[in-house]
Amino acid sequence: MIRSYQFLFFSLFFVVWIVVIRFAAFDFRFEDVHDPVTPFFQNHVMYGSMVSVVLPFIFVALRHSRKLSIQWLMSFIGIFFVFICHLFFIF
Repeated sequence: MIRSYQFLFFSLFFVVWIVVIRFAAFDFRFEDVHDPVTPFFQNHVMYGSMVSVVLPFIFVALRHSRKLSIQWLMSFIGIFFVFICHLFFIF
């Protein structure tokens, strides 16, 4: 059964990738920071705070994982890196 934080994480991860692709179309210009997040959030501040709220759940999921393999750990590090880099670009 999927837990609520997993549903939040995977749906927000999908939204982050859409916003990154749309934001890249604007060449990551700060003047156009509101346009890529418009279909999902009102402004970039609400979007950035939602992404920031999910970051602790990544650590909790990593800590409470039953099978901790190198491949699983590398995927979590990659996902964490995507969220951190995107927070840098969105603010």
